[in-house]
Amino acid sequence: MVLTTIVGNKIKLRKIGFNTLLVGSNQKALNIFQELQLQKPSQGNKFLGFVHVDESNGHLLNAHLKHLGGLKDLQNLIKQYEIEETIIAIESHEH
Repeated sequence: MVLTTIVGNKIKLRKIGFNTLLVGSNQKALNIFQELQLQKPSQGNKFLGFVHVDESNGHLLNAHLKHLGGLKDLQNLIKQYEIEETIIAIESHEH
């Protein structure tokens, strides 16, 4: 129980987290990223970068996260970066 409490507190304080990839690069993705970053306590996301869905969409996340590629790269990125969680933040026209 002590170990669980210690790990839980470290997650909440952003000292450790789950390797997370954000799918999307538009306003919706930016809003979700900012909302998760502002949450206190943390949900445990350790954002490593984002991938774009549509090349023509602006990359609004460039100032906040590393651009890792497009959807075609997703499978390799998950393996390469040992992604534990993927958040899909796309607009309805991108489905």
